[in-house]
Amino acid sequence: MASSAGRPRSTCRWDTRLQHREKFTTCIRNNIRDYGSASTCLKELLANADDAKATHFTVCLDKSCYTTDGLLCEGMAVLQGLALWICNDAEFSQDNWTSYTLNVGESAKASDTETTGKFGKGALTAYSLADVIQLLSGNHLLTLDPHGTHQPDKLESIFGNLVRPQDEHFVDVANDYPGQLEPFLAFTKQCPSVPTLALKGHYPGTLFRLALRTRAAAQASMISSNSFTAEQFVSTLHTFLQAAPDLLLFTRHVKRISVYIKEDVQTPCTLLHECAVTTSSLPSVTQTCQLQQLNLSLQHADSSKSHKIWLRSVNPSSAGRPEGGVAVLLNDDPAAGANALPAVAGKVYSTMALPLEGTCLPVHINGAFLVSADRRSIWTGEGDGGQVSGNAFD
Repeated sequence: MASSAGRPRSTCRWDTRLQHREKFTTCIRNNIRDYGSASTCLKELLANADDAKATHFTVCLDKSCYTTDGLLCEGMAVLQGLALWICNDAEFSQDNWTSYTLNVGESAKASDTETTGKFGKGALTAYSLADVIQLLSGNHLLTLDPHGTHQPDKLESIFGNLVRPQDEHFVDVANDYPGQLEPFLAFTKQCPSVPTLALKGHYPGTLFRLALRTRAAAQASMISSNSFTAEQFVSTLHTFLQAAPDLLLFTRHVKRISVYIKEDVQTPCTLLHECAVTTSSLPSVTQTCQLQQLNLSLQHADSSKSHKIWLRSVNPSSAGRPEGGVAVLLNDDPAAGANALPAVAGKVYSTMALPLEGTCLPVHINGAFLVSADRRSIWTGEGDGGQVSGNAFD
């Protein structure tokens, strides 16, 4: 009983079963509904790679069917087929592991003006493609299964050590479950743009393996009802590779994007598209504006090559002021020697292009705009504590 001093009454006589709860699968489903299509997932993971200071971003559609022996359990066998690899050459930090597992939605980058991600939810877009995520980086392999239907004891995550178990909480993947590593060993050996994984060796990069959701899985999934075939996903890859060259205009660290396809276990990866950018400084008119020439080289599936030249002006970040810039296409075929500037439908960027209506300008504009949580619009809402003024042009 409460005293006159206002101490709380005991809860032993109250029914406490009605508590606020949300299944993680529901959280993911709502997140990917807000973020949009499968190609959005690739752009979000590219932004994450750039935030991690990676320089090379690789995507590969793998049609291989790998061994179903030596797995964590029988439920993992259905994940050994059609999959998408998303790779970069930066390692997961301890903060990355924590943010990706324990603190989903609580971004450690929220106040960092040098990063793109602010909400901690972009990585969840990987679930728009797959119900289970396998992530290998440094010394560890993480498997995430929010449904708890594929891993032993209905576990939603398992963290394994590639080199040597540090304690009893780590699975010795190479010794106990070699079948789980076969896709990683085969892929890294046969893809020229990623480091090769050595058995029981440290991996100097990050590999996401997403077993694409099948029709049967989609019928039971509490995350998404969308399924994928290899033929359907090739179309998604082409959408991404068409956008890829322009995605390098304002990235801070990523300078190369490669897109591959792998037909079977024994076949090397075949390059579908690769674009790379090199930057050279030009004389600047003012101290607050840096002029740069971007040379963009593209290699296509038929081995043909093309080039584009962009001029970029950058206002570097300083004294808490975020970076901004403008990019204009000078020439999309240097060999042709055109006299007029090529036509460009100007877009708005916040490092990555935002899916907004055209600006009616013949240039691309980049700024550290305050964007909505799904990165689909610039934030203009009320009750922003004065932050929305950061979206105004000076």
